Amino acid sequence: MIAIITHQSREDTTDQALVLLGKLNELALDDQADACEQLHEQAERLYQNLAESLSE
Repeated sequence: MIAIITHQSREDTTDQALVLLGKLNELALDDQADACEQLHEQAERLYQNLAESLSE
């Protein structure tokens, strides 16, 4: 059950991040879009690390 909730939350976060990146790109806020993309990538790596640690 916990894994399902975590996975659904991760999908929601990914969707929100992609919407935000799209809006920032539309507004020609490239620096902010780049920062958001970097944060998203860091969050993905953190999620993977936590998932691996918890599965051990």
